[in-house]
Amino acid sequence: MEEQTTVTTNPAIPWVVAFLACALASLGVYYADQVEHRRYKQELRSETLEQLSHIRAGIEGKLNSDLQLFAGLVAQISLHPDIAPSEIEEMIKALMAKRDLVRSIGVSEGFIVRHVFPLKGNEKALGLNYLANESQREPVLRAVSTRQNVLAGPITLVQGGQALIGRLPIFSAVAIESMPAGSFWGMVSIVIDIDKLFDQVGLSAPDISIDVAIRGRDGLGEVGETFWGDGQLFDEDTAFLDLSLPGGRWQIAGAPNETMLHTFTSFRNTLRVMGSIVVLLFGLAAFFLSRQLQQQLMIIEVQERSKEQIWYAATHDPLTGMANRHLFNEELVHLIAVARRNQNALAVLFLDLDGFKDINDSFSHQMGDLFLKEFAKALSSQIRASELVARLGGDEFAIVSGDFEEGEDAAILAQRITDLVSKPIAVGQNKFHIGVSIGIAVYPDDGETPDELLHNADLAMYRSKESPLNNYTFFKEKMNQEVQAQKNLVSDIRAGLDGNQFSLAYQPIIDLSESRVIGIEALARWQHPQRGTVSPGVFIPAAEKSGLIIPFGEWVLKQACHEVIDSLKNRTAPVELSINLSPIQLHRGNPQNLVKTTLERYQLSPAALDIEITESAILEDVDKATKVVRELRRLGVSVTIDDFGTGYSSLSHLRHLPVNRIKIDLSFVRRIGRDAHSEAIIKAILFLSNTLNIRATAEGVETRAQLDFLKQHGCSEIQGYYFSKPLTDQAILRYIKDFSLAECCQSLGNR
Repeated sequence: MEEQTTVTTNPAIPWVVAFLACALASLGVYYADQVEHRRYKQELRSETLEQLSHIRAGIEGKLNSDLQLFAGLVAQISLHPDIAPSEIEEMIKALMAKRDLVRSIGVSEGFIVRHVFPLKGNEKALGLNYLANESQREPVLRAVSTRQNVLAGPITLVQGGQALIGRLPIFSAVAIESMPAGSFWGMVSIVIDIDKLFDQVGLSAPDISIDVAIRGRDGLGEVGETFWGDGQLFDEDTAFLDLSLPGGRWQIAGAPNETMLHTFTSFRNTLRVMGSIVVLLFGLAAFFLSRQLQQQLMIIEVQERSKEQIWYAATHDPLTGMANRHLFNEELVHLIAVARRNQNALAVLFLDLDGFKDINDSFSHQMGDLFLKEFAKALSSQIRASELVARLGGDEFAIVSGDFEEGEDAAILAQRITDLVSKPIAVGQNKFHIGVSIGIAVYPDDGETPDELLHNADLAMYRSKESPLNNYTFFKEKMNQEVQAQKNLVSDIRAGLDGNQFSLAYQPIIDLSESRVIGIEALARWQHPQRGTVSPGVFIPAAEKSGLIIPFGEWVLKQACHEVIDSLKNRTAPVELSINLSPIQLHRGNPQNLVKTTLERYQLSPAALDIEITESAILEDVDKATKVVRELRRLGVSVTIDDFGTGYSSLSHLRHLPVNRIKIDLSFVRRIGRDAHSEAIIKAILFLSNTLNIRATAEGVETRAQLDFLKQHGCSEIQGYYFSKPLTDQAILRYIKDFSLAECCQSLGNR
């Protein structure tokens, strides 16, 4: 027979474990209850103070508003102490029409009430001697002795009822026969309905959640007696505030009532019930305690990290995480001080990405943001610990480096960056090739402040843009001279407008389906007496940057109307005059008003005018552009979107713009036969225009192959050198008159 093995257990152990678990749970529940109690006590006090503040603000605001209303009466009597009683009565009636809380108003001459309004119900107040009335004597004398307004009460009125009385003493500002200047003339007494006042500020509301007491009768503050609520509130640990009055103050105390306490009591009882359940279910006790502790730790951690997060948000670019301009300037100040102390060179590199706009336009702004993130990562990988890189905004970046002895050594860093961008940058499945233009300014030769160094590096960067991609340029003093030259150019443009140096040329727009000229586009030309022929690519950007484009655009419109519109408006087959509207004119000017006044001046039909707005100008502010386009269309003027296809958002906004025509950008037309992507875009634009019943014009057509492609895919409106270069006003009129599509195409052939 085998010996049976028995396992002995201590029955007390489970009980001990259960006891310890329950004890731990009980501690946790108790802790949570106390935390909630303290938190809610604080919330109760804060809520009470908030409601008291609201009540105080309401009382002060309404009292001061009504007292201020009658200050004019005091001033009028003070300036005219011999004022007729009838005038006083009229002023009182006018003021009482604007009253809110004022029940009645009395005006005393000396201390005897001579005027009361309304008289009905207040007859007992007429003839009242303030000095003989014990309840009103002290505030009246206080107002006279202090020469300040005093709010008395609440007091019992001789005409019955309780009210506040505002005492506004009147002293003669001028001398009259019976009274020297500065003498006491009398007093304006304003009877304020205290019940209505307290009702308006919510003291009588049935759902008010605090008990309120107010003391300080006659403006005596804490020594004044309590006239509203339970005065014991001032003896308890309650919240109270001072309430400023003319000539004194009240004190207002508050404590939560049953309405407010009910929420706390219900919540706390619920918490205790839940705690009891948790104690019984001892397995959840540890979890409950842990959760409470984690919440407390989380609050502490959030508080400790909040300052860091605020600082980071204020000093870093939200898209790339790089330092922003603010932090860059702060660090640059510090690094300049170090370089000055160590007598070392310091370089600021200003970077601008070339071709980034194409990513935004051809793909999307979202893709552009993703690209900037990837570029920022790649750029940061080239930066040493002693250097700082920042995104200044858009596609502009800056680097400051003091890790060399000679300023020319900054070229090594610049070369690292140009080598970086010479390789494609991948964003998802896409790879982008861009360029970078870098300007370099060296401390102390090129500037001794952050603003000087950044400005000069920016100038050098623009010089780099004039060279091949991935180039860097050191700042030279002559660049400032070039800035001056730009200013001189702007000055010459202004003088050219005043001196009739500008002229217009006109390029025809051919409709293949109608075999005729359907429009002409006005193009500005400048023949300067010293500069010679200046390209529009030179003077138009300068005019836009300086704001001269607004008066310049006005001149173009009026000059074109003056030159050719008279010859065109009486034609059997209409010919539109197209005028370009710059982005500056669109967003800062008032083009619709300009067009309207010009039409009226030249007595033109609106149908004879076409306004061209570039797609990029529309996308700068779609809402503003839509408003302008609609107003132009209401005038009856035709509107064309120029350079269509270069803006990513154009298709989504086109259906909201009531335009008549779109112009396919010449950058796509020029690539016909060489770029399938451009051809696909042209086809899509033509399909879209046909679907939306919008005319489509191809600009920049120079070859027969381009013309045949456009004809094949349904584009009948053509503009470009294939048919004609821009012509003078007389030449364009002859061209329109003599134009023959068949003869023109035959003579041009396949060029």
